[in-house]
Amino acid sequence: MGDFKKAIEVYDQGIIAFIRNFLSTYENNRKQKIYKHTNVGTDLYLKYSMEALVEHGVRFDTGYLLFPTPEMAMHEMETREHEGLMWVKKETKKGDAILYLPNCFDTIRAYLASDSFYCMALENRTTAMQELGDTENLEDYLKEAKFFRTWYETR
Repeated sequence: MGDFKKAIEVYDQGIIAFIRNFLSTYENNRKQKIYKHTNVGTDLYLKYSMEALVEHGVRFDTGYLLFPTPEMAMHEMETREHEGLMWVKKETKKGDAILYLPNCFDTIRAYLASDSFYCMALENRTTAMQELGDTENLEDYLKEAKFFRTWYETR
C-alpha cells in the first residue's frame, strides 16, 4: 500500500505550485480581463490561492501583504478602480505593501477552471483521503472537484 499521507502533501504542493507558476508568469496590467465572482460553494481554492499568494508576494521588496475585504470587493465591483489588475503596490504607514485585489481571486479561480489539472488533483487527493479513512473534509474536496470539473468541461 502506498504512502497516502505523502500523496496528499504532494497534491497540495502541486496545486500551490500550479497557482504560483500562473502568478509568476501573469502580466499584471489594467487591460486584463475582469472576472465576475462565482460562488464555488467551498473555499478550498481560496486556501490554496492564499498560500500561493504569500509565496508569490515574497518576490516583491515590501514588508507587507494585504488582502481585500468584502467592502473592497464591493467598491471594486462598483467603480472598477483597478480595472484588470490583480495586485498593486501600496504605501502604508508601516512601509510598502502589496495589495492583492478582488480580481486576483476571481482570475485565479478562472485559471483553475481553464485546465483539468486542478480538478484532477482534487479528485486524486480524495482517493488518498478515502484510503486513509480521512472523511473530515472529504465532501468539500469532492464538491470542489466536481464544480471545477463541470466548469472546465462546459466552458
